[in-house]
Amino acid sequence: MTSKFVSKLISHLVANDPEIPVSNIIQEVQVKLQMGCTYKRAWYAQKFAIKRRPHSYNVQPTRSCGKWRKYTLPCSHALAVFRDNGTRPDAYMLDIYSRDTYRRTYQSNFYLVGHEDFWRDAPYNLTFYPPNMNNQQGRKQDTRFQGEMDY
Repeated sequence: MTSKFVSKLISHLVANDPEIPVSNIIQEVQVKLQMGCTYKRAWYAQKFAIKRRPHSYNVQPTRSCGKWRKYTLPCSHALAVFRDNGTRPDAYMLDIYSRDTYRRTYQSNFYLVGHEDFWRDAPYNLTFYPPNMNNQQGRKQDTRFQGEMDY
């Protein structure tokens, strides 16, 4: 009795619940075949059955890594699911990342800004003040009294 044989035997269990406990797999093998099955063999059988089952994933932008929510682009975990599932990731991306939006953004003409010498003077006066330098950079010095151990 091999792990692949056991995986075929339990494929219906894994199809319903991919995270079925290995102890339930061992019980199923004992009931169907009236023979024992080791934990290791049942565990490998579960992994084989998961690989062989038809893929049906529920992909939502709530991955635990948080990248999808932060960057609004599918994270590497979601891309792996899309690859296994045969789904195109662009269906789950915002429209602002599409090629059509990119082309529409840059379809108009852009005129170069000439050299600084050819700029017109502004009709208003801009005054810039130096930054406030009251805060000294670096580590703040301690104000405690030094003891005899500090010398």
